[in-house]
Amino acid sequence: MDFCLYSDIAQDAFFAAIAGAGFAMAMTPKYGALPFIALIAALGHALRFVFQEGAGMNITLASFAAALAVGFAAVPLAKRIKAPAGSLAFPALLPMIPGMYAYRAVLALVRFIEAESGQGQNLAEPIISFFHNGLTTLFVVCALVIGILIPIQFFRRIHYTRGASFPEGQM
Repeated sequence: MDFCLYSDIAQDAFFAAIAGAGFAMAMTPKYGALPFIALIAALGHALRFVFQEGAGMNITLASFAAALAVGFAAVPLAKRIKAPAGSLAFPALLPMIPGMYAYRAVLALVRFIEAESGQGQNLAEPIISFFHNGLTTLFVVCALVIGILIPIQFFRRIHYTRGASFPEGQM
């Protein structure tokens, strides 16, 4: 890897940290959690960038792998600062939602609706674009959710939770 790629990774991580912290501020995080959320967001987004650019993974698999890493990072940090793991992990995932794919899907749908079939225009192209971009958005969001839930559920007895605890037989 050359310096330009390291610079791109650092830039990606920096802006993801800002976005993750911004999303966390809307959720009123526990005092002291904001730097950890920014760190986890930077880690997750940078990992997804490396998986896509360095390893050649598609966006869905790269997002799943990055969400797993975010989850595995959030669980011990949550225990350390006594905050729920989800309150650290979910704001860190929000910068990884593929907004451009969702935008392209909606734009393709609008183009299809506005097209007049009698004009001889190709109506297949906007529909194909709609399904490609829409399904990509859906699969990435599902991969993020599943990827984050695996470590949190796997370590549910370890990470800190707020509220009532359940007796052994009820979970």
